Amino acid sequence: MCTVYRTVLLSNGGHYLGNLLASRLEKTNESDEEKAGNAEKTDKLREENAKMANEVIQVLDTMTNYSVVDCGRQLALSGCGKRLLDLFVEKDLKGGRLLVMRLCKGSTHFRDALGEAKMVDTVLASGLSPSELAPLLIPFSQDAWGRAKLRESGALDLLIEHLASTENLQELVSLISSFRHYAHDRAGLSHLCRNPLFMNTTVKHITTYLKKQDDSCKPSMNDEEEDFRPNSPLLLEIENKLSTRHKKIENPSFSPWSHEGSPYTSHSSPKQNSDTISSAIEFSPSSSAACSPYSPYSSPASSGSLSPYSCSFHSPGRSYSFPNLEELHCSSDYEGALKQFGDSAKQDKLDEDTLQKQLIEGELSLWSWQSQDDGNIPFLVREDLVICLIDYIRHAPNNYARMGKTLKRIASNRLKVGQLLAMHFHVRVMYAFCFTPCRVTRRARRCFKCERTNEIGREVLREFARHVDSEFGREALSRLSNDTKELEVSSKTATVLFVRKNIYNSTPNIEPLLQMLEGILAVEDFDAGGPSYLDGPPIIWQLIATLSVLIPSTVFRDVFEIDAKWEPPENVECQIKNGKDGEDQDEENYIGFVEPNGKLIAKVRLENLCENSEYFMGMFSTDLIEKVTGVRELTFSEEKEGCSREVFVIFLHLLSGCRNSVCANVSSAEICASLIQLSDRYLSPSIMKYLCLPHGPARRLLDGSTLPVFLQAALYLSENSKLIDLCFLTLIKLSKADEIVAALRVASSNKRLLPTFLDYLRDFVKNYSNFKSLTRLTS
Repeated sequence: MCTVYRTVLLSNGGHYLGNLLASRLEKTNESDEEKAGNAEKTDKLREENAKMANEVIQVLDTMTNYSVVDCGRQLALSGCGKRLLDLFVEKDLKGGRLLVMRLCKGSTHFRDALGEAKMVDTVLASGLSPSELAPLLIPFSQDAWGRAKLRESGALDLLIEHLASTENLQELVSLISSFRHYAHDRAGLSHLCRNPLFMNTTVKHITTYLKKQDDSCKPSMNDEEEDFRPNSPLLLEIENKLSTRHKKIENPSFSPWSHEGSPYTSHSSPKQNSDTISSAIEFSPSSSAACSPYSPYSSPASSGSLSPYSCSFHSPGRSYSFPNLEELHCSSDYEGALKQFGDSAKQDKLDEDTLQKQLIEGELSLWSWQSQDDGNIPFLVREDLVICLIDYIRHAPNNYARMGKTLKRIASNRLKVGQLLAMHFHVRVMYAFCFTPCRVTRRARRCFKCERTNEIGREVLREFARHVDSEFGREALSRLSNDTKELEVSSKTATVLFVRKNIYNSTPNIEPLLQMLEGILAVEDFDAGGPSYLDGPPIIWQLIATLSVLIPSTVFRDVFEIDAKWEPPENVECQIKNGKDGEDQDEENYIGFVEPNGKLIAKVRLENLCENSEYFMGMFSTDLIEKVTGVRELTFSEEKEGCSREVFVIFLHLLSGCRNSVCANVSSAEICASLIQLSDRYLSPSIMKYLCLPHGPARRLLDGSTLPVFLQAALYLSENSKLIDLCFLTLIKLSKADEIVAALRVASSNKRLLPTFLDYLRDFVKNYSNFKSLTRLTS
């Protein structure tokens, strides 16, 4: 059968059939003009011509399955284009509409013939619905003259209306695939960008798609016993170096976005999959046509199976594709082909996911190409569109790096700086990209995607800073500072982060941030301030995150002393008597601690008490009442000591010199914080030093979740700057939004300690900040 089709086409059979079809239709039209007296003869002729036309159309339909290009070229030369267009409008002949759609899609010559017949004007004047006109109009976007004609005649707006009204996934993909051809038409891209209906529809599609995605960061914790020595705090800097070694990711030396690397510079990655490869390629309209036919960047003509108008029919709930007629006719196993077509319905769910992905990537491609024209940027600076881009980069599994370039182009528009600041652009980017869970969770493994999105965020903010730190940007900041509380916070954080009077020698003024922080914490009923935007972080997080940017990553090495040599504690024999082993011959050398009811808790050697505690040394070595009266028994009270009996026993073991895990095991943050308070109350620097060793219990147990416990203990200390630095570094660098709120609630609960907290915070930022590194944002 294939040989027959080949022979007919080689014999110019399409040209003959086109002439035959045109002549039959002309005779039918001439018969309509005859007189009423010959009505019976006219009806008979019309019936014969219609039958012949149906047979011709069936033959042409089969020939197009073999070679639509050759068949379309021969039909175009036969001059039957006008007649076939009439068939499309009138719907008289069975299969005529499907034949015209197939020829328009696959044959350039046939589209040119219809263009000469003023096809676009004819179908627009026919009164057909957009769903009926779209299949014929879509293929004309493949040609330059067709794109111009669709745009000038209003047919492009009609297709946009159909895009907004239809819910059929295959139709949506076909429409977006046709719009992709406007990448070669600057005026067409601008027309789409300036059409609110098109932009609203694409935003709706992408927002709906992102609601089904769940690619958020879920940190996985490192096992200390596998890769690191026991009891050593695993810091982010160590893990980042390991990631750099294996993934070739450059570590930021200062702020979450200020480092020399860039996601837009070429670098290799061990994960050479489709996601990372596609994200590193700069697609352009000129190169998009050369992509795979199954790619969202390929030409609609090369992906015919995606079009609902090529060989498919639709029902409200399902859509099925017809089998390839060429394979059915050429295959000897006709029943097997039918069975294969029946089994294809089982792939509906997979096809739906594939089409959904192609639809979203096609719409994002249009946004990307539109952003390459500076004239389109003002129409892309929309809050819903910016939110879509940020959410897609953060949650989509692939192609997020390409959208980072689009977001960067939007941030580079100086005329829209004020509008971007009003929508909290820099806060959204910081919260979504630079403070991901794995980056602010201690001992968490760094995600590859989070590292890439962090680089994208830094690059976007660096570009944004260039325009904020200008006369136009500073004027916008001054206007926002007099607006609502949320915008005032946003403007002040942007001022600290981006504005530099002298980029070579500048010191950001952090006092406005500390004053706002004090105003929030000083309120009786502590409130984190609420989010500045929907689903955003609280205002108090914005203030702390801004301070975090001022602290370079190298501070981790200094504060946590990660280079300190680890020495395991010695297993010293327990030095405490519990009163159950009989009487000691030298009771004068022991001090007993009892409960209010007289029950013995423990007995500690007096020498050890005086050696490890200045409080007990003064009590028993000077002329105080305990020494004069010879007191050898002290009463313990939970209310006075502020700790439980079990914690106080551990403290007594530490005072006696015990350091093994059996009798002096510090297993929780609450126990460690209570021991810190006891060591400060009883003036025991040796125990304080042991608890705060570089690899001691405090550094091992301190993280964002336990920060409120340690911060409360640290604020009561008379002196221990190292523990204070540990707490503030954890607060600023290693805490999530809810953990920051919980920690600051502790500072707000005691108004007497609030000034001390703010003084400590101010000193910490000034001592460890690196202001000169901020100049990279504007250089």
